[in-house]
Amino acid sequence: MKRVVYMGTPHYAKEILETLINNSDIEIPLVLTQPDRAV
Repeated sequence: MKRVVYMGTPHYAKEILETLINNSDIEIPLVLTQPDRAV
């Protein structure tokens, strides 16, 4: 099993992260994102 630390920006990171989560050969012990910003 591969262990992956995932870093992504919110616009497209969700879809990629979902794909990785659904892959049984990958473990994701840490996910890093940017803090929320005022719009």
